[in-house]
Amino acid sequence: MTQNNESSGRGSNPILSLLPEALIPYALLARIDKPVGIGLLFLPALFGILIAKHNNPSQTLSHTLYSTFLLLTACILARSIGCCWNDLQDRHLDKHVERTKTRPLASGQLSPKNAILFITALLALSLPLILILPHPVFIILIPIAALVSLYPFTKRFTFWPQIFLGITFNSTLIIGWLVASNATLQELFSAPEPWIAYLATILWTLGYDTIYAYQDIKDDTTHNIKSTARLFPNSPLPVYTAFLLAAITLSFSHALIIPHFLFSLSLIPAFLYAFYTLKLWNLKSPSSSLKTFKNQIYVGTLVAIGLLPPL
Repeated sequence: MTQNNESSGRGSNPILSLLPEALIPYALLARIDKPVGIGLLFLPALFGILIAKHNNPSQTLSHTLYSTFLLLTACILARSIGCCWNDLQDRHLDKHVERTKTRPLASGQLSPKNAILFITALLALSLPLILILPHPVFIILIPIAALVSLYPFTKRFTFWPQIFLGITFNSTLIIGWLVASNATLQELFSAPEPWIAYLATILWTLGYDTIYAYQDIKDDTTHNIKSTARLFPNSPLPVYTAFLLAAITLSFSHALIIPHFLFSLSLIPAFLYAFYTLKLWNLKSPSSSLKTFKNQIYVGTLVAIGLLPPL
């Protein structure tokens, strides 16, 4: 099956169609046309906010909504910065991969200098958000930023970059919990629920990003770009295992916040749908891998619904 290139222009994308021609390469660099990534970054933050609400039922609805809006805005900016940084470091690799060779830096539509200036502008836009975050969040952000900056290099040295991505990507869960609970670092490190849920989301990301990596397995093998898909090129079992462990771990976290024998029923629709998407997945088909990856948005949404506190 022929693998499609990532879009290098407006096409039929409704977001890109609203932008002036000169801004389209920057929008593509920030993946504004691919909101699935924003959703997968934001959903763990939402999990953290909802877990904090369970931990503190007296928390007002207005504070929960404020935390949600703040984290959504932060995730949009953070994901854009992360994509720009990733493409800046991977521009020489991307030009050899069929799916990514038309990206703005790999194709030469933008120069590295353009990308650096754009990242600087996005960081400047993020500064007001950072300044209004609780102090413990600011402290947590420092090591997270360091890990994010290292992520693009992991695929050069290890077959497990998906683990590294899971650790960095899902740190939004910890941030969401901190923002919503307004807790101290000591309270964070003594609370098991967000950390167990964080582990569950890392396992989930290990699964879905491995699925995503199967799209590029042929080019990655040729150019020695490492991934868990290359480590297990012919077997979906590791992905199934990651999803199963994620479900078990999340159920345990849920049991801590809702200690009732029916605690896991609200998560069952998410688990059933997750494994249904895996049943339909064909790891030899890039289009099937992309579709299964995108379907994780619905899995995460069902988890969020399952984590909603009682009215």
